[in-house]
Amino acid sequence: MKVILQKAIAKVGKKGDVVKVSAGYGRNYLLPRKLAVLATSGAIRDAKLHQSKIVKTKKELSEKADDIIASLADKKIEITAKAGQSQNHYPDYLLQRIMIQIK
Repeated sequence: MKVILQKAIAKVGKKGDVVKVSAGYGRNYLLPRKLAVLATSGAIRDAKLHQSKIVKTKKELSEKADDIIASLADKKIEITAKAGQSQNHYPDYLLQRIMIQIK
C-alpha cells in the first residue's frame, strides 16, 4: 500500500514522503490516526507540488539569511553592561542589548 505521510514517522519517512507500507500498518495505524493519506495520483501530484513550494521557500529564506549575514559582517558592535559579583550576565538581557545595537 502506498501512502503519503502527513507527519514524520521514525524508520518510515518524513512529512510529504510517498512510502510503501504493509496494508495492515497503513489501514490499522497510519490512516486512522491521520498520519498518512492514500497515495492516489492526484494526491501524489499535490504532494510533489507542495514539496517544491517548500524547497523554493527554504531557498529564498537561505538567501535572505546570507544577505543579512553579509551585511552584519562589516559591523562592529560594542556593548557595555554592568555585571554582578559573579561577573556573569543574563543571556536574555544580552540578547536584547545586541538586538537593539543591530537595529
